[in-house]
Amino acid sequence: MLHQKITGPGEKTESTSIYSFYFMSGIAFVMLLTANGLIGMKLWSLFVEQKIALSTDVLANISYLAAALLCAVLVDVHALIDMFGKSLHLSGKALEERTNPIVDLWQLKKWEHQVSLATVVVNWMTAHGIICSGLKMGMAHPLSLTSATMSAETVHDLVSGDLLLNPLLRAWDWEAVYGMTCGLHLCTYFAVAVAYRARFNIRKLTPVAISYGVFAIFLMALAGFFRRRNYAQGWLGPSDGFWLVLCHLVSIVHGLRSVGQAAPPCFHRHSSKGGVSRRHSCICR
Repeated sequence: MLHQKITGPGEKTESTSIYSFYFMSGIAFVMLLTANGLIGMKLWSLFVEQKIALSTDVLANISYLAAALLCAVLVDVHALIDMFGKSLHLSGKALEERTNPIVDLWQLKKWEHQVSLATVVVNWMTAHGIICSGLKMGMAHPLSLTSATMSAETVHDLVSGDLLLNPLLRAWDWEAVYGMTCGLHLCTYFAVAVAYRARFNIRKLTPVAISYGVFAIFLMALAGFFRRRNYAQGWLGPSDGFWLVLCHLVSIVHGLRSVGQAAPPCFHRHSSKGGVSRRHSCICR
């Protein structure tokens, strides 16, 4: 396990956890930097050597990203902002409560600033990876202009996969797998961050979870993720969306269980008989 429990003072446990976190963050940083660099060089080759311009379907995919961003804002704008910078505490003022779930997951209270900095950097590089991979796949495998025109059957074609407007589904290259993995990471971290901000209160999370699920399924359906994939001749297996949703749910459940066990109890004020308010710990999840 990444978080190794050691019998003894709490400082030893935190030291072991911060070393594990630095190790995993370093591996993620190197892999993201390498993959983004390789995709960047291929994009430069497409732009300069082959003189390929942005196609119509690549521009249309910007609407997918804008719709996903809008859905995240509607679900929890504060969790979205925390993912990409607010949790850094650049002003030097300590916030009333921690906004990074990894801090409680690995018990890294003393290293909160370093953990938040590494998390924000990885999230930004992951967002850069999904944008660059989609751009590269769209330019390398463009759609014809006739297939990208609007018609009465466009929505049906998008859902069934007859119109692959999503460039990550047009070819089974490593860039496509990389882009899906980056999207899976961002969605999973966002879902765990939303639950963490609500302190795992079921009443608060129920409408948020329903909204998140509806938005996610709707966007994935329009992106063609639920089309049947032909893995071999005569064998139609589960869609890419099935595997993404399965991995997403497993990651969310594991993250919620880990963070939920490590999260500190919340405090509410209760009035005593003498009229003096006192704070008592209570479990609200």
